[in-house]
Amino acid sequence: MARKTTSSDSPENYAYINARLRSRGARFFSSEELRRLADGVLEDLEVALLDGRYAEVLRSRLVTSERSAFRRVEKTLSLGTAQSFDVLRRRAEGETAVLVDILLARADFQNARLMLRSMTSPHRSPKEMPFWASFGVLSPALFGELWESHDLQEFASRCRGIPHPFGGVLWEASQDLMRHGSLPRAERHLLLGYLEFLRRALDPWKSSGADRVREYLGRLADVWNSGIWLRERAGYLSASESVQAYVPGGACLSLDRLRRSSTLEALVSHTCWRDVARRGAPFSPHRTQQRFAESFLRWQASLFRKDLLGIDVGIGFIGLQLLEEQNLNRVAVGMALGLPSRRIQETLLFMEPDA
Repeated sequence: MARKTTSSDSPENYAYINARLRSRGARFFSSEELRRLADGVLEDLEVALLDGRYAEVLRSRLVTSERSAFRRVEKTLSLGTAQSFDVLRRRAEGETAVLVDILLARADFQNARLMLRSMTSPHRSPKEMPFWASFGVLSPALFGELWESHDLQEFASRCRGIPHPFGGVLWEASQDLMRHGSLPRAERHLLLGYLEFLRRALDPWKSSGADRVREYLGRLADVWNSGIWLRERAGYLSASESVQAYVPGGACLSLDRLRRSSTLEALVSHTCWRDVARRGAPFSPHRTQQRFAESFLRWQASLFRKDLLGIDVGIGFIGLQLLEEQNLNRVAVGMALGLPSRRIQETLLFMEPDA
């Protein structure tokens, strides 16, 4: 990862890091506060952010230069998340630092996937750059340079010049896209390279914390594979196409289970995803995929009160921060669309840090 830390370096500092993270748990918006915010307007949300830990970010020039209240809120939440994670990354040592870097690399995958998708869009404009997740190993400025690519060939060439293994992963995915013209195939190539690199980074570590992060990566593979399985059930993929699209190394959904299961209940029964199957709920591939992603995020957040001397608190803190960003963004989007409070609240995922 970004830091050349090995098992022979300075020992982990979980006790120190976790004490700091636990003290920050009370600063997240509560379920009741989120419900109250959903009753208001965008200006009320801005005021709430100014009154809390997002104040410094909201007052920064990067945010105040935005004329739109919605864009100010969006930028504040993204930068606030990055700020929270930067504190975690800078203070972590030894094993803690390695595992934190692996967990935060999700931003690099998110940005890289967004880049791949943009290169296949006929409506892409180099001038309309998205707001990048800014807590990964690769900087938003680097993705900004990639965004300036005029075509896939130039994009691939720029990827090859990135002085980090993730650059090679993105280059290989872009090569696959150029050869086969299939975005799903290229995204699978990207995910495989991302997981392979992170699992190699975990190889020297044999602790329970490293095992928990291996489980995290396995659950990430499960979420991808569940999407493939759902597309086959909906008739978008054939059985043979699904088999080729799955990625190995899932935590709870083996490739054999994915091939054999004909119903959602059979797929998730007696696994860590059993909460995804809801009795009486109509089968919707899109909504079911959302439930897998939500279950993954809930599991992460639930670890905040688990092993207080391990990586669980860190995973839980990251999950709670991402959950808050998602909820507040949904409140902002709902307000911008003029949705009633009830509709906005139905989109929120409630989980208290001390629950």
